[in-house]
Amino acid sequence: MTPVARMLTIGAVLLSPGLVLALDGTTWRSLDQDVRAVYVWGVVETWGHIRVAYELEQKESVRQMTSTEKHFVDLEQCITKRHMKWAQVVAIVEKYMNDHPDQWNYQMSSIIWSAMDEACKK
Repeated sequence: MTPVARMLTIGAVLLSPGLVLALDGTTWRSLDQDVRAVYVWGVVETWGHIRVAYELEQKESVRQMTSTEKHFVDLEQCITKRHMKWAQVVAIVEKYMNDHPDQWNYQMSSIIWSAMDEACKK
């Protein structure tokens, strides 16, 4: 696939409401490898934004981080502290998908969370 075609495909996936709102594991597996990697990157990148948003909110509030927010932040920090490259994160997700075909009908964002949670507990 040419670089231009790859970027157009990635853009179409990211801008398509049907895929963005309900991308399951089966659909994700049918995508081009580069598109799958960009999707994983987008999900994981969002976890860092949760931390930044919380830190900004703390300037005006004393609200404690929820357990869900903390878990996302912990996963993002695990990736950072272990100096994981994007290829490694995608490989972890790919391996998790191969090891758990029974979860392919789940939302991909949940699968990525589960894959990284399992990897970060090791």
